[in-house]
Amino acid sequence: MSTQKTISKTLIATGFSILLGIGASQPLVAADALDQYYRNILFNPDKSLLLAEARGRVTIYDGIDSEVVETAMDSQFDRIENMMFVGIRHTLPDGSVEAEDDCDD
Repeated sequence: MSTQKTISKTLIATGFSILLGIGASQPLVAADALDQYYRNILFNPDKSLLLAEARGRVTIYDGIDSEVVETAMDSQFDRIENMMFVGIRHTLPDGSVEAEDDCDD
């Protein structure tokens, strides 16, 4: 991997860390940015992600909408073994959103 790509990825990771670190003051902005990041790597993976997956990397997607998960399962079928979805969000008939609890008590 080139130094420039490494620096770019580090800057992106730092940016997301900052967005997530803002936390209580702007939770929706961070959630939207993370959601967009997950959608991007799900449906538009770059070469480095595809190479990492070919070597066995599994990416964990947390808090994705159930419709997005279904679309990914249909359109990214050859990559499914490299995906793990946790905390899947389901929109209920009343419009509220409920996330799956992936912990066994």
